[in-house]
Amino acid sequence: MPQSAPPSQTDPDDAARAGERMSGADGAADVLGRLWAGLAVGADPEGASDLHIRRTARAFGVHAEHCLAALIVDDRATLVRESADVVHMLMRLWAARNVAPEAVWTELDRRTQVGNLLLSLNAPARGTGRAITRPWRIRSTKLP
Repeated sequence: MPQSAPPSQTDPDDAARAGERMSGADGAADVLGRLWAGLAVGADPEGASDLHIRRTARAFGVHAEHCLAALIVDDRATLVRESADVVHMLMRLWAARNVAPEAVWTELDRRTQVGNLLLSLNAPARGTGRAITRPWRIRSTKLP
C-alpha cells in the first residue's frame, strides 16, 4: 500500500484533506491530547505570571477576531489556520489556570444532554392520538 505524501504546509486544503483522513473524533482527540501534553510539559509548576496570562489572553482575542473576519469574507484557508490558533491559545490559558480539558469536555457534554432533554420534553407525544397537556412549556432550545 503506497504511503501518501504529508500535507503541504502552505496549502490549507491539503491539510484539511489530511484532517478528513483522521479517524474522526479519535484523530481530533489524539491531536488535542498531544497539544495538551506539550503544554503540560512546558508549564511552570508554580503557575504562570499574570503578565503571561494577559498576553496569552490578548493573543487569543486577536486570533478569535481574525477567525471571525475569515468567516465573514469566506476565506476557508485563513479560517482553518486562525481556528487552530484560537484552540491553541485557549488551551494555553487552560494550562496557565490549571483547568483540565476533561473538565471542559464534561461541561460541554452536560450542556448537550440538558439541551436534548429539553427538546424531548417539548416534543409532541407520538402514537397516542391525543394531545397531552403539559404544565410546562420551554420556549428556548438554547443550551444553558
